[in-house]
Amino acid sequence: MNSKYVKCKIGLFSSITLFAVCALAQETAVPRFRQHHRVFAVERDKIDAACKKYPNSFRDGIIVATFVGLQIGKPQVREFANHKEFSDFFKSKNIDMQMCLSSTIGHKDEWTFSNGMPKMTGANGVTAKNNACPRSPEFLAYIKDLFRKYAALKPSVIWFDDDFRMPHHPPVDYACFCDSCIARFAVESGVEIPRKELVEAIRLGSTVNGVNVRRAWRDYSSRALTDIASAAADAVHAVDDSIAIGYMVCNPGGHGYAPPDFKSWIEKGRNRDGVVYFRHGSGVYNDFTPYAYDSILMKNISIGRLCAMTEGPGVINLTEEVTCPYNRRTKSMKITFLEAALNLGLAGADGITYDAIKPNLDEQLKENAIVSYMHQRDGELQHMYALVRGTRQIGVYPFFSRDIWLKNEPRRSMREISLLGVDGWRPLMYLGIPFTFRERGASLLLLTYKGVRAMSVEEIEGWLKRGVVADGSAALEVERILKRKLLKTDKAAVFCKDNDGRWNNDVWGLEASLRIKNSMDMLCGGRMPSRVDTAVRMAQSTWDSAEGTERAVFLFNMDFDDSTDARLTVDGMYRAEVLDAATGSYSLIGEGDSFKLPTIPAWSPMAVRLVKID
Repeated sequence: MNSKYVKCKIGLFSSITLFAVCALAQETAVPRFRQHHRVFAVERDKIDAACKKYPNSFRDGIIVATFVGLQIGKPQVREFANHKEFSDFFKSKNIDMQMCLSSTIGHKDEWTFSNGMPKMTGANGVTAKNNACPRSPEFLAYIKDLFRKYAALKPSVIWFDDDFRMPHHPPVDYACFCDSCIARFAVESGVEIPRKELVEAIRLGSTVNGVNVRRAWRDYSSRALTDIASAAADAVHAVDDSIAIGYMVCNPGGHGYAPPDFKSWIEKGRNRDGVVYFRHGSGVYNDFTPYAYDSILMKNISIGRLCAMTEGPGVINLTEEVTCPYNRRTKSMKITFLEAALNLGLAGADGITYDAIKPNLDEQLKENAIVSYMHQRDGELQHMYALVRGTRQIGVYPFFSRDIWLKNEPRRSMREISLLGVDGWRPLMYLGIPFTFRERGASLLLLTYKGVRAMSVEEIEGWLKRGVVADGSAALEVERILKRKLLKTDKAAVFCKDNDGRWNNDVWGLEASLRIKNSMDMLCGGRMPSRVDTAVRMAQSTWDSAEGTERAVFLFNMDFDDSTDARLTVDGMYRAEVLDAATGSYSLIGEGDSFKLPTIPAWSPMAVRLVKID
């Protein structure tokens, strides 16, 4: 990201003025890893006291969540007058203010502000109580009025929230199939059929009147999101074009039904300085579910993909830290800090937003709770962030395409049309393999199950010349698409072949994990860019400088045991130094192409800087 687009907040601490905010950083300014707390406009005195006590935790500003219509026992949460008063108070202290308008379509049916408007209707004909039809003129007019109203408060950013998306708004799963939306679809696509037949055509992947109905409906749904984004951005910028738009999005795999048009969103959302924000998230986890599907690692896989899809000049990628509300009995600070480090070193984000300050403020603000703890460790994140800036993520690329949804075979219901195995390789993330979510930095392609269906013959043949690692089911799909068997001349390695299997937990075993990594080394010409061998679950990510003279390797111990035996091996001769993130200093651990690593405590990150030796 070009640093001239990055907003920089500089602390000027005194008893009177907490800090000042500079408008735009100069080319020479050093970007910093942002930390934002998303607050409700309640208990102003406690939040004010927290700002003074923990200045690093608030130096990047506050995001005020309006949650219009949300019922949490504090009516002022929904009142514009209170939002204005709250905003004016903190802006008078030179604290940057952002506004988060929840929800534009409706994260949940009870969170919306669409009473009196046409409602969403699901694929099964169920109508929402509150969620508005996203295409209704009344709703779009309301969006314009609402965003104009909040733009008048002059926040630096106005956010769409939560999870700005088309599907998954219970009780409506795949919105919106109301009569008006179906009629408009018929005009735009040339497919005029009743709701029940339309849903069947989407479910079956049918072609009607020469039109692939699933693709046409997907694109139709995506355009509805873009229309809402355009209406809001135009309304905001008509009031003040210095305000940037921020989009909260999640789980790119689950949005094949209506993938965001990020290119359009970015261009619409930029303020006059070219800045636009994202707040990426996906799923909720806690200490009780460290390896569940909605785990800390799975969330960062989704965030990494989203950051890769949106990064570019002027784009500031933040992430979501769900605390719901923060409670020390469900989520430890060790896990909370590890997630921030994963957002940075694995996903490649520019900052994090905490959903922390809610009505249980007294618990939030205790020593060793989230605000004070992340304040104390802010410097560590800044030192780690400095290693990532200006680099590119390299390694093994787990294939992903938003077109996977289009290639799904018929299922019994719309709900069962799923991801076709795009995350079936998840066990491999714990083996110390360098994963990249940026295809341009990939050494190898990783395939699982039927996701390969979204690839063309030309794409598959091209990767077979570079290197492909697949499970048995994906290999069968490759052969079906190519109409030939894999050859010895193809650069490919296939695992879990038994019963045409998928990647499974057996790969955690020492013998299987070494076999997989050794094969990846061979496909890379002898060595992957980096690999880690250890007895514990270890995720890792490698970032290479543009000149190729330096690398940063981030290691994440995802285990309940400390890693005392880890060895890092790389594909060249380097001087290796371990970052002491608390001080910003480095300790030499050796020179060469293989290094014994210091102990990495359980559920903790470590960063290694590699400097190439001539």
